Amino acid sequence: MKTDGLHSITLTTFDKRRVLIGTRSKGFFIYDPVDKTLTPFPTEVDDYIKTRKLYHGIGLLSSPGRFALATLGGGMVVMDSQGKLKNIFDKQYGLATDSIYHVFEDNSGNIWLGHAKGISKIEYNSPISIFDENRSNLPGIVLPFALPGSNCCPQRGAANTRPKRATSPPAKLFNRVRQHAA
Repeated sequence: MKTDGLHSITLTTFDKRRVLIGTRSKGFFIYDPVDKTLTPFPTEVDDYIKTRKLYHGIGLLSSPGRFALATLGGGMVVMDSQGKLKNIFDKQYGLATDSIYHVFEDNSGNIWLGHAKGISKIEYNSPISIFDENRSNLPGIVLPFALPGSNCCPQRGAANTRPKRATSPPAKLFNRVRQHAA
């Protein structure tokens, strides 16, 4: 197998048989040890990774088919096994720095990032999201959530508007439980 100066930065399991190889300058490759083939793997994150220097990466056990990739200037990127960009976690997201040296996933699916300013924890599989002007397209202040049916919907408004009282089934259930306990 000829690699033509290919210097790998990260190796991680791609599927049951193959290995994903990430490089700083030539993108990603899939290596098949049975066939002894090295195949280019074009992704949506290639340009991002090349300009922000891939440094480390892992396959996420709690999210099979997804890969967490640390960069030296772009935070952490998550892509799937089709090469599609899923998430970017960087300074704009709330990390202390964009230079990430190590990625680790714990048994609960939390992602821990090692960097020069310490350690950051991302609760990757958490059903809770933060909505603010930096992380969403919602202008202004995000007020309490209303729960119409089973879907959560953030309400927008000015700081001096009063949010409507939630009358969803969970709010009614909470009031019933509170009255019953009294």
